[in-house]
Amino acid sequence: MRIIKIGGSLITEKDKPYTPREERMREIAAAVKRAIGNTFLIGHGGGSFPHTSAKKYRTKEGCKDSNSLLGAGIVHYDAVWINQLFMRALHEEGVPAISFHPNSFVVEGGELYTEPLEVAIEKGFIPVFHGDVVMDRKKGCNIYSTETIIYKLVKVMKGIKAIGMAEEVGGVYTADPKQTEDAELIERIDKSNAGEIMQYLSGSHGIDVTGGMKHKVEMLIELAKMGIDSYIFEGTPENVEAFLKGKKVRGTLITW
Repeated sequence: MRIIKIGGSLITEKDKPYTPREERMREIAAAVKRAIGNTFLIGHGGGSFPHTSAKKYRTKEGCKDSNSLLGAGIVHYDAVWINQLFMRALHEEGVPAISFHPNSFVVEGGELYTEPLEVAIEKGFIPVFHGDVVMDRKKGCNIYSTETIIYKLVKVMKGIKAIGMAEEVGGVYTADPKQTEDAELIERIDKSNAGEIMQYLSGSHGIDVTGGMKHKVEMLIELAKMGIDSYIFEGTPENVEAFLKGKKVRGTLITW
């Protein structure tokens, strides 16, 4: 079983609030359809939908007054909004996908309830989840990135063999490839170079309240230490299909 995360920058215009990239959604959905027959879960980022409202209401700081409570609801609405647009693209391609909103099975400071996802996989569905507002026993609420959801799922679900991060850029680079022409792809991160590579990382292009590439790599290193390899690669439809089919994809391998 594999988990793929479709980056928010692939399915939304990250610098234009509430602007979906519908053609790219359809292309990715078609790639997912071609990979049916393999076992996988799909997570996706929120891009310019929940990140915009989360920044406005400072939701990551918690729910401490009426304004932040209202904001948490709006952030969740925005996360579901982009999820439903992506789900429509999947359904139009004939993909038997079904949404699982993390705030219904994750509580910070509590246990994950994964039985619905496990039954869905067993019965032939493709579960789709996303970054979300979750309840927090101490702060009232918090934001969980898609990577955080993946990290927590991997710790309790059996049979997950690899994680794929389909992003706007084709892996981890020595500098921001959008701004530096001679930025070099780092093809492998492991115990021999992880410390050195972390200094290269910074937040991703556009609005991202969950931490950008640095956050991703930190999470994936922890998964690698648990024996689960991860891959960060350019989120073309061809690469998405190849990863879901267990084929090699050019990008950055994170292993330990």
